[in-house]
Amino acid sequence: MIYIIWGSTYLAIRVMVETVPPLLGAGFRFLIAGAIFYVVLALRRGLSAVRFNDWELAAATGAGTLLCFGGNGLVTVAEQDVPSGIAATLIASVPLWIILFRRLSKDPINRIALLG
Repeated sequence: MIYIIWGSTYLAIRVMVETVPPLLGAGFRFLIAGAIFYVVLALRRGLSAVRFNDWELAAATGAGTLLCFGGNGLVTVAEQDVPSGIAATLIASVPLWIILFRRLSKDPINRIALLG
C-alpha cells in the first residue's frame, strides 16, 4: 500500500503543478492535512490532546516550514520540469544515500537499518 499511496503522491503533484503554483499547492495540501489531523485527534482523544505550549508550537512551526518549503516544496517546484517517476525514484533513494554517508563517515550502521 505504501508504494501505491506514496508513489501516487508524485503523480498527483505533477498533475497539480500544471494548473496551481507549486508552493501554493504544497502549502494548501499541508494545511488541509493538518486540519483533518487536528479535527480527528480532537474528536478521538479530546481537546486536551491537541493543546500545545509555546516550545512545541515553535518546534512544529520549524519542522513544518522545513518540510513544506525544503522537502515537499522543492519537489513540487522541481516537478514542473522533471517527470513524476524520476522525482519518486530520487526521493526513494534517500535511505540509500543516508546509509552511504553513514558508511563514509564511519558511523556504525545496525543490521536493521541496513536491512531496511
